[in-house]
Amino acid sequence: MHLRRLALLMTTLAVAAACVAAGSPAAVAYAVYGPGSSSWAAYYANPQDTATWAPFCAGAGGTVTKSVPGIPVPACGPTGSTDIDVPTSYPYTTTGEIPTDGFQCVELVQRYLYVAEHWGALAGDGADMARIYGSQHSITPVPNGTTGQAPQVGDVISFSVVSGFTDNGGLDPGHAAIVSASDVNATTGDGSITILSQNWTVTTAKGKVVHTAAFTPLTVSDWSVQAITTDNENGVPVNTPYVQWLPPPPPLPPTVTGVPLPSGGTGPYLSSEACASTASCVAAGYTTDGGVLEPMLVTGSGTAWQAIAVPLPGSGSLGGELDSVACPSASACVAVGEDDVSGEDQGLLVTGSGKSWQEAYAPLPGNSQTPPDAQLSAVACRSATFCVAVGSYVDSSDNTQGLLLTGSGQNWTPFEAPLPADLPDVAVSLTSVTCPSASACVAAGQYTEPGSGVIQGLLLTGSGKAWTPAGFSLPANAAAGPAVQLYAVACSSASACVATGSYEDSSGNTQGLLVTGSVTSWKATEAPLPADAAANPEATLASVACPSATACVAASWYVDSSGNYHGLLLTGSGTKWTPFEAPLPAGAATTPNAQLNAVACHAKTSCGAVGDYRDSSGNYQGLLLTGSGTSWTPTEAPLPASAAPPADLQRIACPSTTWCAAAGGYEDGVLMVTGL
Repeated sequence: MHLRRLALLMTTLAVAAACVAAGSPAAVAYAVYGPGSSSWAAYYANPQDTATWAPFCAGAGGTVTKSVPGIPVPACGPTGSTDIDVPTSYPYTTTGEIPTDGFQCVELVQRYLYVAEHWGALAGDGADMARIYGSQHSITPVPNGTTGQAPQVGDVISFSVVSGFTDNGGLDPGHAAIVSASDVNATTGDGSITILSQNWTVTTAKGKVVHTAAFTPLTVSDWSVQAITTDNENGVPVNTPYVQWLPPPPPLPPTVTGVPLPSGGTGPYLSSEACASTASCVAAGYTTDGGVLEPMLVTGSGTAWQAIAVPLPGSGSLGGELDSVACPSASACVAVGEDDVSGEDQGLLVTGSGKSWQEAYAPLPGNSQTPPDAQLSAVACRSATFCVAVGSYVDSSDNTQGLLLTGSGQNWTPFEAPLPADLPDVAVSLTSVTCPSASACVAAGQYTEPGSGVIQGLLLTGSGKAWTPAGFSLPANAAAGPAVQLYAVACSSASACVATGSYEDSSGNTQGLLVTGSVTSWKATEAPLPADAAANPEATLASVACPSATACVAASWYVDSSGNYHGLLLTGSGTKWTPFEAPLPAGAATTPNAQLNAVACHAKTSCGAVGDYRDSSGNYQGLLLTGSGTSWTPTEAPLPASAAPPADLQRIACPSTTWCAAAGGYEDGVLMVTGL
């Protein structure tokens, strides 16, 4: 195997990552790391599960040396000499792989495009990557120095000795990497980018030279990215003055599917949606049958969807619903909710995938009363074997306690949610949970003080049976009885989380609430609003997504000074947020009565939000927004040919940068819109 040395030049950065051709016969017979290895198989069964990352890298003799939010793969090192297979089609089944000798730069790029875009691996050197993937998927790479175009986060970038972006007859393999950060002035084209790559030469503090994964900053001047220098196949240093990068594929036009409801069902409502991949999604909610709520799952992808009525595990049911779903893999989803049994709720667990599901009542702590009046509101999973569900139950002293369940499949362990020592006998309800790591989950909700009835927010951090309540002070204008509600929580990592909801200020107005921080420290701020917001904006931040520590998006609605409702987007992090009214499609009513119900992001530059609005004919239509930051594009949700408004979109999931699935309803069925 041929490796390149690094040396820093004034205008050219040298990199020692000789990225030999993937799929080429190796000069030496190396060990093979592929489908026969359990850690490889576990990774490619669910590469979004970060719990599989360290075992995957270790399986070929490496470690996870670099990772960054927004790039959904780990970079491994040292390079090593093991042949590492990458699947040639998505999703991987049982055969079809391309080998690369070690953790080369091309192995990282192939794996990244497999996970992010669901593209099978293509054989080539580092110089080839942007060209051959662009050709295969009808995307034109951007030449270095193109005015107005700088590499963006998630772009694949190639460095080549020759202008044709080839390996120059096998002499010059070139290099390839993923853009992990970009800060380029939109007017001058000056700034910098950072690339994430494997097989980069690093000199340790003790002077040892190793080939491993690395983040590398590169200067951008007048829209031109700094070149790099490599050793060629003969060990001679050569410049790679030719640079181009592969932008994301253009968004697919949305595809709409009307899904018939289960027999007797009307008025569908979807509370949650999750996608293990673009080929496997599940939405959870309920329909109404004769005035009785019936739990429902909608499974599928693209134009192939099926609505499934969920049978309830006990007798005497008066109706039930599903409130949340998580899918850590295509074969292991968990939905939670409640079943009204003879006037008392039971927590409901539904596990499975596709058309095969198992229903059970949630186990409860030993101090629960009979019947327990239990509910499950939310579930999050780090992997197929590590999930956390939250809700509430009533104990034997008739107090409502927070409920924590940890486990998976049919095996769950219940815990009573801990409370601060100075809060005995309060009524607790946990409404949301997220798990940025296997050892650090965050649950959000609220509690009601006995006697006064004052409602305060509650955050819990931990995992397993070890949880700690976390307090936070409300904004200075909060009322003595602030009626705090926390509806959603999202984390880009264990140290960067946001919980969203609402509170009442001292004038009795409902304000949006942002609580930002980590497992140990939290700060609450009043959500800023557009300038036309009313004194009582009725702002309720119902959904939040955090693809990176510096780029979160909250979605909801607010009331303006004329009493009209508008969709609301807030972008930012920490205590710095920018609010703006959600744009609407052409043909919206002057008073559109718009709202946003949910937001999801696959990366900081790739988000979607959904809701509804009133058009100029007075009909309510589903609303799709795609974009990021302060740039969003609105689209009226298409309807099936046989359908008519009113319609709305309630939930969204985005398993890739170019594909989201939005779920909602119209009078006679479930509305699924994919692509976006």
